[in-house]
Amino acid sequence: MRQILPLIVLSLLLFGCVSPKYNYIPTDVNIQKPDLMIEQTAYVGDEILKIGNYKEYDAIHLDVEATMPAGLLGYVYKFSKGNYIRAGFDERFEYYLPGNVPNPGSVDRNPIADPFLIMQLDTYTSDLYGVTIFKMRGKTTRPRFTRTKVPSKDEDYLVRALTYNGTINNAISISYNEYAGPSSRPLFTNQTNYDISEDDIIGYQGARLRILEATNEYIRYQVLNYFQ
Repeated sequence: MRQILPLIVLSLLLFGCVSPKYNYIPTDVNIQKPDLMIEQTAYVGDEILKIGNYKEYDAIHLDVEATMPAGLLGYVYKFSKGNYIRAGFDERFEYYLPGNVPNPGSVDRNPIADPFLIMQLDTYTSDLYGVTIFKMRGKTTRPRFTRTKVPSKDEDYLVRALTYNGTINNAISISYNEYAGPSSRPLFTNQTNYDISEDDIIGYQGARLRILEATNEYIRYQVLNYFQ
């Protein structure tokens, strides 16, 4: 009986029968920057060339932790600070989940609570709810959130970039980083020095740049070709 009582208390705190929607389609984003043949200025540590493709999601960023309270039992779910990506929507509600994105949010479940299914946001009132796998919901503490867009680092994620690292005598130092799939770390990285006293055009994997000026603070350049 003592084990059953907390479950009864938690069930009394939940209400409604939610019908989550999973109809949201993220946007396919293709990066190619900067524009070709246009003079650019960048500083040490900046990316001077970047191309790639990924899926971009509408998301909410919780600015503070949101808790779905459970009286003396503490809580049902705790939603940490971070980004939650949209899964679906209807006329009034939006539905969100943690995802493989920068600064992701996470869900902490009370051990005696039902497994978590999805977050529900009331667009009329800005109230936030946690929804169980049995599609029962409970309101969280008043959420503080901002709307944002985030890239999803799933299997379609591929970004390649050159970064300016400064000068070494008559040479400039450029690093190449390639990001692919779910990993937040580069799949491949390489650093190369180019002697620009001999030639003001440098290249890497089909990309070509004309160097107009380079110091240990900044670089002026034009991109002639993107990666191939």
